Amino acid sequence: MPCIFCGTERLTREHIYSRAWMELLSPQATSFTNTRAAGNRKAVPTNTWVSSEMDVVVRCVCSGCNSGWMNDLDLAAQTIVNALCRAEIGVKVAGDGLKVFASWAVKMAFAMECLLPETISPQTIRDRFFATPEPPTGVKVWVSTMEGWEGETQTTPMSLVSAPEVGEVEQAYLVTFRMFHLVIQVVVPLDERVLLQHDMWGRQHSEQVWPRRDPLEWPLPV
Repeated sequence: MPCIFCGTERLTREHIYSRAWMELLSPQATSFTNTRAAGNRKAVPTNTWVSSEMDVVVRCVCSGCNSGWMNDLDLAAQTIVNALCRAEIGVKVAGDGLKVFASWAVKMAFAMECLLPETISPQTIRDRFFATPEPPTGVKVWVSTMEGWEGETQTTPMSLVSAPEVGEVEQAYLVTFRMFHLVIQVVVPLDERVLLQHDMWGRQHSEQVWPRRDPLEWPLPV
């Protein structure tokens, strides 16, 4: 399998959650509980393990992407994401900060897609993201706040399929992941003509961060 972004054949191990970054966020933590889930329409836990770091690894990007623009995006988003993860102080994300955060979330989403047996998103969408990188048209990002944190990460990539009465057609790639108090959800429609919206529960408990023009006030009510 070539690099999901640039097509290079020589792949490297990608730690989805930066180890150095996590140590800065929680220097006193001695272990993390990592949970992966995947599914079609409904997520099913695949495995849970305890490690000394947030150890979720994929092998689907090359060293050039991993240590180049992907690392640059991590560094650009780090201050914003750290503040959101802690959920301890009032934070306002506005202007270019919204695009930086959303682009970082999309980068994470595409890497997490490699936890599935097969990727769902069309290569053309990843190509557009690699060329910019900014969230491709139709991609949406939501965030929500978790009140407590027990030293766990959760990573849940899955496909969204329409209801049986409308043909059970695969419509989108969806990933939900948690870092400390921050929960992020990214949805990538397989066809830009498909309009995907949160249900009532999602609208009440999360906030759309991309696309967005107004500043994001943080933390959200729990």
